[in-house]
Amino acid sequence: MRGVSTRNYSAILPDACEAVGVSKSSISREFVLASEEETRRLCERRFDDLDILIVYIDGIVFAEHNIIAAVGVDSEGYKHVLGIA
Repeated sequence: MRGVSTRNYSAILPDACEAVGVSKSSISREFVLASEEETRRLCERRFDDLDILIVYIDGIVFAEHNIIAAVGVDSEGYKHVLGIA
C-alpha cells in the first residue's frame, strides 16, 4: 500500500521481518481485511444530503472480471462514487 510489493517488503523492514512475523501471507491477509472493510463502508454510504444532478455509469473488463461503476456529480461539481459492482 506504500508502493512496495509483497515480494519486496523485506527490503524496508530489514531487522523486523523475522522478529515480528511479517510475512507475505500476513500482509496479504491484512490487506484483504482492510479492503473488505473499506469496500463495505463505500457501499453503505448514504447520499440523502447531496443534490446529485448527473450520474455516469461505465464498465471495464479487468482480468476476467467485468466492473461497473456509477459516479454522481453534485450541484457544486464534486464527483461521488455511488457504487461499484
